[in-house]
Amino acid sequence: MDETPPEIVLTEDHERIDALWEEYLEVRQTKPSLAKEAFSAYRSALENHMRCEEEHVFPAVERNPIEKAAQEVPTLIEEHVTIREHLSEVFGLCTSPGLDLTQCERHLFEVLHEHNAREEMAVYPDIDRLLDPKQIALVRNRLQQTKKRSVSVEGAEI
Repeated sequence: MDETPPEIVLTEDHERIDALWEEYLEVRQTKPSLAKEAFSAYRSALENHMRCEEEHVFPAVERNPIEKAAQEVPTLIEEHVTIREHLSEVFGLCTSPGLDLTQCERHLFEVLHEHNAREEMAVYPDIDRLLDPKQIALVRNRLQQTKKRSVSVEGAEI
């Protein structure tokens, strides 16, 4: 059984999602016809990560309202809404490169970068003790399933 702490599992998932972002940017530059597919892989992984937090992590943290981490949850949920809006904007533009796309990508990157930092500094360090073993297993399994469902562009895992 995997004993990796949930803090590490979630942080590593951020890194994996960041790698999918970099892959998307590279594909958009080198193989524009595959940009939407590469972005879809990124978007799917990020959506799964956010849903995992919303369904398993945030509720467990909120059950402990005196924790500093619990105070961050409303802001993080609002940021998820903003991130989803940016994901939709970029998805709609990713086949037509230009200034609008570049600006939308930059906004998404900036919001997500700050959001991830807030999670990693204010929430993730506490979740090892705030989640019960069943919740920890659910988080691990959910994120492991996403890794296994990686989308392929021209046969290469992304």
